[in-house]
Amino acid sequence: MKLVGKLVARFRHEAGMTQGQLATAAGVQEDTISSIEQGRRSLVPDLADAMDDLLDTKGALSTAVDNMPEVDLIPLWAEDYIDMEQEALALSWFDNQVIPGLLQTKAYAEAVFRNKVPVYSPEEIERQTATRLQRQHILHRKKPPTTSIVIWEPILMMRLTSEEEHRKQLRHLYEMAQLPGVCLQVLPLESTTHAGLDGPFILLETPDHQRVAYTETQRGGQLISDPNEVSILTQKYAMLRAQALTPEKTLRLLARLLGENTMSTGLNWFKSSYSGSEGGACLEVAYDWRKSSYSGSDGGQCLEVAYNWKKSSHSSDEGGACVEVAEHPAAVHIRDSKDVEGPTFSVAPSAWSAFAAYAATA
Repeated sequence: MKLVGKLVARFRHEAGMTQGQLATAAGVQEDTISSIEQGRRSLVPDLADAMDDLLDTKGALSTAVDNMPEVDLIPLWAEDYIDMEQEALALSWFDNQVIPGLLQTKAYAEAVFRNKVPVYSPEEIERQTATRLQRQHILHRKKPPTTSIVIWEPILMMRLTSEEEHRKQLRHLYEMAQLPGVCLQVLPLESTTHAGLDGPFILLETPDHQRVAYTETQRGGQLISDPNEVSILTQKYAMLRAQALTPEKTLRLLARLLGENTMSTGLNWFKSSYSGSEGGACLEVAYDWRKSSYSGSDGGQCLEVAYNWKKSSHSSDEGGACVEVAEHPAAVHIRDSKDVEGPTFSVAPSAWSAFAAYAATA
Protein backbone atom coordinates (compact mmCIF):
# COMPACT_ATOMS: atom_id res chain seq x y z
CA MET A 1 0.00 0.00 0.00
CA LYS A 2 2.93 2.36 0.73
CA LEU A 3 4.39 1.54 -2.71
CA VAL A 4 1.14 2.58 -4.39
CA GLY A 5 1.17 5.80 -2.37
CA LYS A 6 4.73 6.55 -3.51
CA LEU A 7 3.65 6.01 -7.13
CA VAL A 8 0.74 8.43 -6.75
CA ALA A 9 3.03 11.10 -5.30
CA ARG A 10 5.61 10.63 -8.07
CA PHE A 11 3.07 10.71 -10.90
CA ARG A 12 1.44 13.79 -9.36
CA HIS A 13 4.76 15.65 -9.16
CA GLU A 14 5.59 14.72 -12.76
CA ALA A 15 2.20 16.09 -13.82
CA GLY A 16 2.96 19.36 -12.02
CA MET A 17 -0.08 19.13 -9.75
CA THR A 18 -0.49 19.84 -6.04
CA GLN A 19 -2.41 17.51 -3.76
CA GLY A 20 -5.25 20.02 -3.70
CA GLN A 21 -5.38 20.28 -7.50
CA LEU A 22 -5.44 16.50 -7.91
CA ALA A 23 -8.12 16.17 -5.22
CA THR A 24 -10.32 18.76 -6.95
CA ALA A 25 -9.88 17.13 -10.34
CA ALA A 26 -10.64 13.65 -8.95
CA GLY A 27 -13.61 14.88 -6.89
CA VAL A 28 -12.17 13.88 -3.51
CA GLN A 29 -10.88 15.63 -0.38
CA GLU A 30 -7.26 16.81 -0.22
CA ASP A 31 -6.81 14.76 2.97
CA THR A 32 -7.69 11.66 0.95
CA ILE A 33 -4.82 12.27 -1.48
CA SER A 34 -2.45 12.96 1.42
CA SER A 35 -3.44 9.76 3.23
CA ILE A 36 -3.00 7.66 0.07
CA GLU A 37 0.44 9.08 -0.63
CA GLN A 38 1.52 8.43 2.97
CA GLY A 39 0.32 4.82 2.78
CA ARG A 40 -2.37 5.34 5.42
CA ARG A 41 -5.30 4.81 3.08
CA SER A 42 -5.86 2.31 0.29
CA LEU A 43 -6.23 3.53 -3.28
CA VAL A 44 -9.56 2.06 -4.34
CA PRO A 45 -9.97 0.86 -7.97
CA ASP A 46 -12.38 3.53 -9.18
CA LEU A 47 -10.14 6.33 -7.86
CA ALA A 48 -7.09 4.61 -9.36
CA ASP A 49 -8.81 4.63 -12.76
CA ALA A 50 -9.62 8.33 -12.40
CA MET A 51 -6.04 9.18 -11.44
CA ASP A 52 -4.65 7.20 -14.36
CA ASP A 53 -6.70 9.40 -16.68
CA LEU A 54 -5.83 12.65 -14.89
CA LEU A 55 -2.11 11.92 -14.60
CA ASP A 56 -1.80 10.11 -17.95
CA THR A 57 -0.12 7.10 -16.34
CA LYS A 58 -1.30 4.57 -18.95
CA GLY A 59 -3.10 2.43 -16.35
CA ALA A 60 -0.09 2.06 -14.02
CA LEU A 61 -2.03 2.84 -10.83
CA SER A 62 -4.93 0.52 -11.68
CA THR A 63 -2.47 -2.27 -12.42
CA ALA A 64 -0.67 -1.67 -9.11
CA VAL A 65 -3.93 -1.79 -7.15
CA ASP A 66 -5.09 -4.97 -8.92
CA ASN A 67 -1.80 -6.72 -8.06
CA MET A 68 -1.38 -5.51 -4.50
CA PRO A 69 -0.01 -8.32 -2.27
CA GLU A 70 -2.65 -10.06 -0.15
CA VAL A 71 -0.81 -9.12 3.04
CA ASP A 72 -1.57 -5.48 2.21
CA LEU A 73 -5.16 -6.11 1.21
CA ILE A 74 -6.62 -7.49 4.43
CA PRO A 75 -5.00 -6.35 7.72
CA LEU A 76 -4.30 -2.79 6.60
CA TRP A 77 -7.70 -2.43 4.94
CA ALA A 78 -9.35 -3.32 8.25
CA GLU A 79 -7.56 -0.38 9.85
CA ASP A 80 -8.42 1.72 6.81
CA TYR A 81 -12.11 0.97 7.35
CA ILE A 82 -11.99 2.35 10.91
CA ASP A 83 -10.51 5.59 9.58
CA MET A 84 -13.19 5.80 6.89
CA GLU A 85 -15.94 5.05 9.41
CA GLN A 86 -15.01 8.16 11.39
CA GLU A 87 -15.59 10.35 8.32
CA ALA A 88 -18.52 8.45 6.80
CA LEU A 89 -21.57 10.25 5.47
CA ALA A 90 -23.69 7.11 5.70
CA LEU A 91 -23.44 3.60 7.15
CA SER A 92 -25.60 0.56 6.40
CA TRP A 93 -24.77 -2.33 8.74
CA PHE A 94 -26.05 -5.91 8.84
CA ASP A 95 -24.99 -8.32 11.57
CA ASN A 96 -26.13 -11.81 12.50
CA GLN A 97 -23.31 -12.67 14.93
CA VAL A 98 -23.16 -10.00 17.63
CA ILE A 99 -24.65 -6.60 18.33
CA PRO A 100 -22.83 -4.09 16.06
CA GLY A 101 -19.83 -2.44 17.68
CA LEU A 102 -21.33 1.05 17.42
CA LEU A 103 -24.23 -0.07 19.66
CA GLN A 104 -22.37 -2.16 22.25
CA THR A 105 -22.12 -1.35 25.94
CA LYS A 106 -18.73 -1.56 27.65
CA ALA A 107 -19.63 -4.86 29.34
CA TYR A 108 -20.87 -6.39 26.08
CA ALA A 109 -17.75 -5.28 24.16
CA GLU A 110 -15.51 -6.76 26.86
CA ALA A 111 -17.44 -10.04 26.62
CA VAL A 112 -16.97 -10.13 22.84
CA PHE A 113 -13.21 -9.72 23.18
CA ARG A 114 -13.03 -12.25 26.04
CA ASN A 115 -14.46 -14.85 23.66
CA LYS A 116 -11.68 -14.39 21.09
CA VAL A 117 -9.57 -17.43 20.23
CA PRO A 118 -6.58 -17.38 20.69
CA VAL A 119 -7.33 -15.72 24.02
CA TYR A 120 -6.66 -11.98 24.42
CA SER A 121 -4.71 -10.77 27.43
CA PRO A 122 -6.54 -8.53 29.92
CA GLU A 123 -4.52 -5.57 28.62
CA GLU A 124 -5.51 -6.32 25.01
CA ILE A 125 -9.19 -6.68 25.98
CA GLU A 126 -9.02 -3.30 27.71
CA ARG A 127 -7.33 -1.66 24.72
CA GLN A 128 -9.72 -3.14 22.15
CA THR A 129 -12.76 -2.21 24.25
CA ALA A 130 -11.59 1.39 24.64
CA THR A 131 -11.06 1.66 20.88
CA ARG A 132 -14.51 0.28 20.17
CA LEU A 133 -16.22 2.67 22.57
CA GLN A 134 -14.28 5.60 21.09
CA ARG A 135 -15.63 4.72 17.63
CA GLN A 136 -19.19 5.19 18.91
CA HIS A 137 -18.70 8.95 19.25
CA ILE A 138 -19.61 9.42 15.59
CA LEU A 139 -23.26 8.76 16.44
CA HIS A 140 -23.22 11.74 18.81
CA ARG A 141 -21.66 14.28 16.46
CA LYS A 142 -23.54 17.46 15.61
CA LYS A 143 -23.88 16.01 12.11
CA PRO A 144 -23.81 12.23 12.64
CA PRO A 145 -23.69 9.81 9.72
CA THR A 146 -27.02 8.54 8.45
CA THR A 147 -26.93 5.10 10.03
CA SER A 148 -29.16 2.14 9.18
CA ILE A 149 -28.64 -1.11 11.09
CA VAL A 150 -30.34 -4.48 10.64
CA ILE A 151 -29.65 -7.25 13.15
CA TRP A 152 -30.96 -10.81 13.35
CA GLU A 153 -33.22 -11.46 16.33
CA PRO A 154 -31.17 -14.34 17.88
CA ILE A 155 -28.46 -11.78 18.68
CA LEU A 156 -30.85 -10.23 21.20
CA MET A 157 -31.26 -13.60 22.96
CA MET A 158 -27.57 -14.49 23.19
CA ARG A 159 -26.30 -14.09 26.76
CA LEU A 160 -22.64 -13.08 26.62
CA THR A 161 -22.99 -11.17 29.90
CA SER A 162 -24.81 -11.39 33.22
CA GLU A 163 -28.58 -10.94 33.38
CA GLU A 164 -28.16 -7.37 34.63
CA GLU A 165 -25.67 -6.42 31.91
CA HIS A 166 -27.84 -8.11 29.28
CA ARG A 167 -30.75 -5.89 30.29
CA LYS A 168 -28.50 -2.84 30.18
CA GLN A 169 -27.47 -3.77 26.63
CA LEU A 170 -31.10 -4.13 25.53
CA ARG A 171 -31.99 -0.80 27.13
CA HIS A 172 -28.95 0.77 25.46
CA LEU A 173 -30.16 -0.52 22.09
CA TYR A 174 -33.60 0.97 22.76
CA GLU A 175 -32.09 4.37 23.53
CA MET A 176 -29.57 4.36 20.67
CA ALA A 177 -32.32 3.44 18.21
CA GLN A 178 -33.95 6.80 18.95
CA LEU A 179 -30.88 8.93 18.22
CA PRO A 180 -31.17 11.37 15.30
CA GLY A 181 -29.98 9.71 12.12
CA VAL A 182 -30.10 6.15 13.51
CA CYS A 183 -32.53 3.55 12.17
CA LEU A 184 -32.49 0.13 13.89
CA GLN A 185 -34.45 -2.84 12.54
CA VAL A 186 -34.61 -6.46 13.70
CA LEU A 187 -34.98 -9.33 11.26
CA PRO A 188 -37.31 -11.68 13.17
CA LEU A 189 -36.40 -15.31 13.77
CA GLU A 190 -39.75 -16.37 12.34
CA SER A 191 -39.03 -14.74 8.97
CA THR A 192 -39.02 -17.24 6.10
CA THR A 193 -36.82 -14.94 4.00
CA HIS A 194 -33.27 -13.90 4.89
CA ALA A 195 -31.02 -12.10 2.41
CA GLY A 196 -28.05 -12.08 4.79
CA LEU A 197 -27.32 -15.78 5.21
CA ASP A 198 -23.78 -15.32 3.87
CA GLY A 199 -22.81 -13.28 6.91
CA PRO A 200 -22.42 -9.71 8.21
CA PHE A 201 -21.30 -6.74 6.15
CA ILE A 202 -21.17 -2.94 6.21
CA LEU A 203 -21.80 -0.44 3.42
CA LEU A 204 -20.14 2.97 3.75
CA GLU A 205 -20.32 6.26 1.86
CA THR A 206 -17.26 8.49 2.18
CA PRO A 207 -17.19 12.32 2.14
CA ASP A 208 -16.02 11.95 -1.48
CA HIS A 209 -19.25 10.00 -2.20
CA GLN A 210 -17.33 6.80 -2.83
CA ARG A 211 -19.25 3.67 -1.87
CA VAL A 212 -17.31 0.83 -0.31
CA ALA A 213 -18.17 -2.27 1.69
CA TYR A 214 -16.48 -4.04 4.58
CA THR A 215 -16.77 -7.68 5.55
CA GLU A 216 -15.16 -9.74 8.29
CA THR A 217 -14.16 -13.39 8.19
CA GLN A 218 -12.63 -15.76 10.73
CA ARG A 219 -9.17 -14.51 9.70
CA GLY A 220 -9.71 -10.77 9.38
CA GLY A 221 -11.53 -7.99 7.58
CA GLN A 222 -11.62 -6.89 3.96
CA LEU A 223 -12.52 -3.57 2.40
CA ILE A 224 -14.40 -4.01 -0.89
CA SER A 225 -14.35 -1.26 -3.47
CA ASP A 226 -15.18 -3.14 -6.66
CA PRO A 227 -18.42 -1.50 -7.91
CA ASN A 228 -19.98 -4.84 -8.88
CA GLU A 229 -19.35 -6.38 -5.46
CA VAL A 230 -20.58 -3.27 -3.64
CA SER A 231 -23.72 -3.32 -5.82
CA ILE A 232 -24.47 -6.92 -4.84
CA LEU A 233 -24.19 -6.12 -1.14
CA THR A 234 -26.32 -3.01 -1.63
CA GLN A 235 -29.05 -5.16 -3.19
CA LYS A 236 -28.82 -7.61 -0.29
CA TYR A 237 -29.14 -4.80 2.24
CA ALA A 238 -32.22 -3.41 0.48
CA MET A 239 -33.86 -6.84 0.76
CA LEU A 240 -32.87 -7.17 4.44
CA ARG A 241 -34.53 -3.85 5.28
CA ALA A 242 -37.71 -4.97 3.54
CA GLN A 243 -37.66 -8.33 5.37
CA ALA A 244 -37.00 -6.83 8.82
CA LEU A 245 -39.45 -5.33 11.29
CA THR A 246 -40.13 -1.62 10.91
CA PRO A 247 -38.21 0.69 13.27
CA GLU A 248 -41.41 1.22 15.31
CA LYS A 249 -42.04 -2.54 15.66
CA THR A 250 -38.38 -3.02 16.55
CA LEU A 251 -38.73 -0.58 19.46
CA ARG A 252 -41.84 -2.46 20.63
CA LEU A 253 -39.91 -5.75 20.45
CA LEU A 254 -37.10 -4.33 22.58
CA ALA A 255 -39.58 -2.97 25.10
CA ARG A 256 -41.25 -6.36 25.27
CA LEU A 257 -37.94 -8.14 25.79
CA LEU A 258 -37.06 -5.77 28.60
CA GLY A 259 -40.39 -6.54 30.25
CA GLU A 260 -40.12 -10.28 29.73
CA ASN A 261 -36.67 -10.45 31.23
CA THR A 262 -38.05 -9.53 34.66
CA MET A 263 -39.79 -12.94 34.74
CA SER A 264 -36.51 -14.59 35.76
CA THR A 265 -36.19 -12.49 38.94
CA GLY A 266 -37.50 -13.51 42.33
CA LEU A 267 -40.98 -11.99 42.24
CA ASN A 268 -43.94 -12.99 44.40
CA TRP A 269 -46.41 -15.33 42.71
CA PHE A 270 -50.15 -14.55 42.74
CA LYS A 271 -52.91 -17.09 42.17
CA SER A 272 -55.36 -16.40 39.37
CA SER A 273 -58.81 -15.24 40.50
CA TYR A 274 -60.28 -18.06 38.38
CA SER A 275 -58.36 -20.90 40.04
CA GLY A 276 -60.82 -23.53 41.11
CA SER A 277 -61.37 -24.45 44.77
CA GLU A 278 -62.22 -28.03 43.74
CA GLY A 279 -58.79 -28.88 42.41
CA GLY A 280 -59.35 -27.43 38.96
CA ALA A 281 -56.69 -25.90 36.75
CA CYS A 282 -54.84 -23.29 38.75
CA LEU A 283 -52.69 -20.56 37.27
CA GLU A 284 -50.08 -18.46 38.99
CA VAL A 285 -48.15 -15.56 37.54
CA ALA A 286 -44.96 -13.78 38.55
CA TYR A 287 -46.21 -10.24 37.93
CA ASP A 288 -48.09 -8.03 40.31
CA TRP A 289 -51.25 -8.28 38.20
CA ARG A 290 -53.84 -5.50 38.61
CA LYS A 291 -57.52 -5.95 37.88
CA SER A 292 -59.04 -3.66 35.25
CA SER A 293 -61.28 -0.92 36.63
CA TYR A 294 -64.02 -2.24 34.35
CA SER A 295 -64.03 -5.85 35.59
CA GLY A 296 -67.53 -6.85 36.53
CA SER A 297 -68.50 -7.48 40.16
CA ASP A 298 -71.13 -10.03 39.14
CA GLY A 299 -68.81 -12.64 37.66
CA GLY A 300 -68.51 -11.03 34.25
CA GLN A 301 -65.42 -11.07 32.14
CA CYS A 302 -62.52 -9.90 34.25
CA LEU A 303 -59.25 -8.62 32.87
CA GLU A 304 -55.95 -8.34 34.66
CA VAL A 305 -52.89 -6.61 33.28
CA ALA A 306 -49.17 -7.01 33.95
CA TYR A 307 -48.42 -3.29 34.11
CA ASN A 308 -49.22 -1.04 37.02
CA TRP A 309 -51.77 1.07 35.12
CA LYS A 310 -52.72 4.38 36.72
CA LYS A 311 -55.87 6.27 35.78
CA SER A 312 -55.44 9.83 34.58
CA SER A 313 -56.42 12.51 37.10
CA HIS A 314 -58.68 13.96 34.39
CA SER A 315 -60.74 10.78 33.92
CA SER A 316 -64.39 11.57 34.48
CA ASP A 317 -66.55 10.14 37.27
CA GLU A 318 -69.53 9.80 34.94
CA GLY A 319 -68.17 6.93 32.91
CA GLY A 320 -66.60 9.08 30.24
CA ALA A 321 -63.55 8.14 28.24
CA CYS A 322 -60.86 7.26 30.78
CA VAL A 323 -57.14 7.25 30.06
CA GLU A 324 -54.71 4.98 31.89
CA VAL A 325 -50.92 5.20 31.89
CA ALA A 326 -48.34 2.50 32.68
CA GLU A 327 -44.77 3.64 33.17
CA HIS A 328 -42.00 1.18 32.34
CA PRO A 329 -38.19 1.64 32.17
CA ALA A 330 -38.26 1.05 28.42
CA ALA A 331 -41.45 2.87 27.46
CA VAL A 332 -44.58 4.62 28.74
CA HIS A 333 -47.85 3.04 27.60
CA ILE A 334 -51.17 4.90 27.27
CA ARG A 335 -54.57 3.29 26.66
CA ASP A 336 -58.32 3.83 26.91
CA SER A 337 -59.31 1.97 30.08
CA LYS A 338 -62.72 1.20 28.56
CA ASP A 339 -60.95 -0.74 25.83
CA VAL A 340 -58.11 -2.55 27.60
CA GLU A 341 -57.73 -5.04 24.75
CA GLY A 342 -57.60 -2.25 22.20
CA PRO A 343 -54.55 -0.41 20.88
CA THR A 344 -51.89 0.91 23.24
CA PHE A 345 -49.87 4.01 22.41
CA SER A 346 -46.23 3.76 23.54
CA VAL A 347 -43.64 6.54 23.78
CA ALA A 348 -40.12 6.88 25.14
CA PRO A 349 -39.94 7.89 28.84
CA SER A 350 -38.07 11.07 27.89
CA ALA A 351 -40.82 12.05 25.43
CA TRP A 352 -43.52 11.37 28.02
CA SER A 353 -41.72 13.47 30.64
CA ALA A 354 -41.45 16.34 28.17
CA PHE A 355 -45.17 16.06 27.31
CA ALA A 356 -46.18 15.92 30.99
CA ALA A 357 -44.08 18.99 31.77
CA TYR A 358 -45.69 20.86 28.88
CA ALA A 359 -49.22 19.75 29.86
CA ALA A 360 -48.65 20.94 33.42
CA THR A 361 -48.03 24.47 32.18
CA ALA A 362 -50.73 24.54 29.45
